[in-house]
Amino acid sequence: MFLFICMTNLQLLIARSIIEKEQLEKVDFLFIGDIDNVKNQYYLKKIQPLCRHSDIVPQVAKFSTFKTLKRTRYAKKIMEKYAREYHTVFFANFMFLLYIIFYRVFLSLK
Repeated sequence: MFLFICMTNLQLLIARSIIEKEQLEKVDFLFIGDIDNVKNQYYLKKIQPLCRHSDIVPQVAKFSTFKTLKRTRYAKKIMEKYAREYHTVFFANFMFLLYIIFYRVFLSLK
């Protein structure tokens, strides 16, 4: 079984491409993000028929400074909770890496 965790419309597009290209079966899908975004709605409608189960978690406050960090923590909890049920978990969050780099640079300046 496969789990895809997406937070952006680009990740939705990439997930759909992977599922179709690799002809994956038994796919579960979790979207953590802005469900009011028209592009996200479009790609969600495209990916849901390819999945066995899909779940949508609305994002935290729309303009929250730490929304990416909060989403990432939530995704990590999901991955830890269901780790034994999935052969592969697809999760990408480039912004989180930028936060880590920024934080390390900030600490080194002190």
